[in-house]
Amino acid sequence: MLGYYILTELLFQRTLGKVLTKTKVVSLTGDKPSLLQIIFRTLSRSIPFEYLSYFVTVEGLHDKLSKTRVVKI
Repeated sequence: MLGYYILTELLFQRTLGKVLTKTKVVSLTGDKPSLLQIIFRTLSRSIPFEYLSYFVTVEGLHDKLSKTRVVKI
């Protein structure tokens, strides 16, 4: 799972789900995220109850911690 997220988001800025929703991952400046940002974003997904962060904010905790965001293409 870690390899899937890191490779697809690093190479294409998109996972299969993002292809279907026509979105991609970018840094806060709108540029392609760095390897470190993608790794941190992927590892942040394993925080217990991370998915509950969507009840508080539109962006997930993994986006906030890695300083990335998901945008429409």
